[in-house]
Amino acid sequence: MRRGPAALWSGDVYGQLLVYNFIVSGSNVLVRAEALAAVGPFDETLPNAQDYDLWLRLAEHYDFVPVNEVQVRYRVSTRSLSFNILRTERLMLSILARAFACPKGQALPQLKSHSLANLYKYLTSKSLEISPQSQRPLQTLRLLGQALRWDPSLLRKPVMGKIALKVLAAILVPHPWRAALLQNSRAGQIPQHC
Repeated sequence: MRRGPAALWSGDVYGQLLVYNFIVSGSNVLVRAEALAAVGPFDETLPNAQDYDLWLRLAEHYDFVPVNEVQVRYRVSTRSLSFNILRTERLMLSILARAFACPKGQALPQLKSHSLANLYKYLTSKSLEISPQSQRPLQTLRLLGQALRWDPSLLRKPVMGKIALKVLAAILVPHPWRAALLQNSRAGQIPQHC
């Protein structure tokens, strides 16, 4: 069980939501029926990203009000849809392309690099959370490269040493040893909102 970040923004949150999906879980979101009717329901063609798409569509037209108390805890499981890294990447890129193409998104082009950086930080972190037996180190390296492309300041962050060790271990250490070596280390995660 993991506590998500507190939602600190209210009102017009479209820009903040483009940069970082601070809602995390749809389990505690309340939406007025007329707002949902106006923007449409979840897009079922986006199986593991439909909530983010809906939040962006709502934020394009409506103000948000946060509740600054923990309402739910998020259960992390490597069997969840979000651990299908390549599909998540593809779907999130299509959602962001659509969001930056709408009139509100077109007015915020300066946020695109921050948005893509946070997406790739998230995907790199997810890739590092996968069990050592299932890790694809070259995929993780590619995701990390994209995160660095969009946010070169990551190179100066202490967490990069831990991430580099995890990726190198996944590439160089044989599979049975890798499981024992990496199982205890969860410190190599990149905070998605750096």
